[in-house]
Amino acid sequence: MKRIWKGCLAILLSTALFASDTVYAEDGYEEHIHDLVYSYVSEDSHRVICASCDLESVLEDCAYDDNGSCIRCGHRKEEADAGITELPDTEALEDSTEEHGDSFHVNFHIAENDPICREYYYGESLRAPGVLPYVDKFGIHTFKRWEPELCETVGGDQDYVAEYELTEENKAVYNYVWKDYDGEILKETSGYLDTVDITVPEVPERPEDTEYQYQFKEWLPCDTLESAYEKWKEEGADISRQITVENIATYLAYEKEEMMYTVLFRDYDGSMIREDSICFGAPLSCPQDPARESDNEYAYVFRGWVPEPEAVCTKSVVYTAVYERTALPKSYTVTFLDWNGRILSQKSYENGMRILLPDEPVRKEDDRFSYSFDGWKPCVNETCVKDMVYTAKYLKTSKAENCPYTVTFLDYDGSVISSEEYMNGEEVSIPGSPARSSEGFFSYKFRKWVPEVSQKAVQDTVYTATYTRLLTLDNKEGAENESVNVEIAEDPTEQISGDGIIIRFLNGYGSVISEKEYTRGDVVEVPKDPSRKPDAQYSYEFRNWAPAVSETAEKSVDYMPQFIKKKKK
Repeated sequence: MKRIWKGCLAILLSTALFASDTVYAEDGYEEHIHDLVYSYVSEDSHRVICASCDLESVLEDCAYDDNGSCIRCGHRKEEADAGITELPDTEALEDSTEEHGDSFHVNFHIAENDPICREYYYGESLRAPGVLPYVDKFGIHTFKRWEPELCETVGGDQDYVAEYELTEENKAVYNYVWKDYDGEILKETSGYLDTVDITVPEVPERPEDTEYQYQFKEWLPCDTLESAYEKWKEEGADISRQITVENIATYLAYEKEEMMYTVLFRDYDGSMIREDSICFGAPLSCPQDPARESDNEYAYVFRGWVPEPEAVCTKSVVYTAVYERTALPKSYTVTFLDWNGRILSQKSYENGMRILLPDEPVRKEDDRFSYSFDGWKPCVNETCVKDMVYTAKYLKTSKAENCPYTVTFLDYDGSVISSEEYMNGEEVSIPGSPARSSEGFFSYKFRKWVPEVSQKAVQDTVYTATYTRLLTLDNKEGAENESVNVEIAEDPTEQISGDGIIIRFLNGYGSVISEKEYTRGDVVEVPKDPSRKPDAQYSYEFRNWAPAVSETAEKSVDYMPQFIKKKKK
């Protein structure tokens, strides 16, 4: 520990007071003047060392003057420690506040210890506590500076963090040693924790003697890295002493006349297939080829043993079965539904198989209309690549030639814009483009009617107005310096019935990067990651889309990019 205190002397000098005491030596020796260094440690004590000799560090109580400051280390005693038990005078406190103003809290964060919190008045001189070094497996870390730099006087609440440095001379040195059974050093390497070479040397061979033959078994460590480090730390973390980890070679001994080896055959999962005890030089036979059952994804075929078995037994060894796997074809379910949800057909297909269409369904006529089959929704793929559901579509024809149809136009919120009756084939009157009020940062622009408006009335139809949503930042003060990190919920105006699913990807200010109409279940195409130009203070890195992008199209939604804001150095 002496080396630690001397190594940190420069740091302690910056936060302590100095004094000089003369110590008269014994006869025959010159007198020595101690350069005493007082370093505040806790609320009631400080340490004392000499800057120019090996004087043991001493922990002594603080000695306070009438103003509550230690006459040695300068620490100011808090009122609670000064023994004040009576309630403070309210008028005196008010006078103190008027004289000094509000008090501030300054926190000093040192390593992993709880922060030291002190209270100051505005303009009062700042006093930082002493900072001791700390030890970890990399070496002895000494105090370097406070971050941010200490102010001379207090001007407000502040946090200071002690920064440390690990100099070359204070790094811990590790020594790895590999020894044979007789103590012979086979390999020895030393270095810092992040540079020391700990690769294992070649397996040694121990010569036979008159009674036994030997086979290398394993390296037996006398100390692990952690236990050696803890021992070094407990003994004072002396950087002049290496942290040594020894590894000793151990052997299996066999009588020369009955040299037997254990040969194991294991399956892929480690289960035992066969265990043999074989004499040295005896022929080696393998068990019958094992079999591995198929799982949901793969079929398996036995391909041999690892390592490859030798012709005769020369050592104890473990052989493991290896298999070649073949992907099994995936199966999917394809369902055909009638207009009312009734299942017309449901079959399983392997990936890539051709989809067979069921017989065309028939829908009974009702009092007003007759119906004819008009295909499937969505369009049926030729081959099966995923689970799919197809629904029958019908064209309806009015049974009465002069039966009127009702054509209704709705706004995004379901309110009626117009509703009129037309005779069959009569031209439909389309109302003017509706308007939608802005909401917060968003404004809306009429986009189109969904479904697409038919020019002539052929059936009862409801059309709904949809809007394009734009993000407007003009009214937000300083918006150009803010990172865009806003989750855009799906717009209820885009909840389009049928298959008219609109998915848009927007940039940071609401303009469209890509816009595409999908059929339910289609795979969503995601554009490449957008970028944002840096400004005077920050650069921006794309993080993700909000909300999270769905793999398949299920409903209309806008996706907005999120960026990570990084301050420029």
